[in-house]
Amino acid sequence: MDELSTIHGIISTVALTIIAGLVIWKFRKRRKIIFSILFFLITILPVSQIIPFGMASHADRYTYIPFLGLFILIGIGLTKIPSKKLAIGTYILTCVWICCLTVKTNLQTHYWQNDETLWTNVIDHYPDSYFAWANRGYYYFKNGNNDLAKSDYEKCVELEPRFFMAHNNLGLIYSGKEEHRLAIDSFTKTLTYKQYEKAYLNRALEYQRIGESDSALTDFNAAISLDTAYALAFYNRGALHFKNQEIESSLTDFKKAIKYGFDHSLLRMMKYKLEWVSNNVKQAYIDCEACLEMDPNNTECIKDFDQLKSLSNHEL
Repeated sequence: MDELSTIHGIISTVALTIIAGLVIWKFRKRRKIIFSILFFLITILPVSQIIPFGMASHADRYTYIPFLGLFILIGIGLTKIPSKKLAIGTYILTCVWICCLTVKTNLQTHYWQNDETLWTNVIDHYPDSYFAWANRGYYYFKNGNNDLAKSDYEKCVELEPRFFMAHNNLGLIYSGKEEHRLAIDSFTKTLTYKQYEKAYLNRALEYQRIGESDSALTDFNAAISLDTAYALAFYNRGALHFKNQEIESSLTDFKKAIKYGFDHSLLRMMKYKLEWVSNNVKQAYIDCEACLEMDPNNTECIKDFDQLKSLSNHEL
């Protein structure tokens, strides 16, 4: 998939460069023509996706500005028609062409009501487009229509087994259905095609749910090795250490989770208990207070808060 896109991109770029070079050489004394060609080439180059990255190559919006150069070139051509009758005929045909495009554009807007109508239309015209199935599946998935999402993702990976995100989202769907083994299989397929930190985290959570703590810890470690600032992975690994009564490891992970942007009342509750056990009463009080700010109805924090406050004041 990616290799073929790269080859097509290189061939197209070489062909365009040769054609543009010949035209520039032919009209080297016509500055307006040279300007319009160079404007197109210079503005299209940064977004050309010669080597495809992600899905941006599917986005035609990147051609809006570059096409101004081609429109200038077309305008120059229209002013240079030698025969008056031919010029009038060309102008009429151009107007008809623009009107047809306007009507077609208006019709096309009906398919842009939402992602479902858009990608359903694409699927109707290009049923072998794995990308279209994946996008409609994602629309269903984020709107809670998991059965429809599952069907579309399965079609996507049938057409393109290497599309790792579809496998990952299938795993999330299975997880929501509490089909943990199927979820683990899907996350494993994701990792077959890409070392994806979120898939490691997702699989770790599934291992935890079926009681395989060692496998979960291995996957938490793998996720963090891929993203050393992965706050959610630090939090969940810390929670696993907390469950196993590994105080220092748990505290270290909770601190990193907070440092990298994840904070939650449950995290603060576990952390203040660990700090308290470690005789860090002042920090335990700070964490307990933070827990209550996030969750004022947390009964455990309410029960411990006054005692921690008193102990903290005695330390001072």
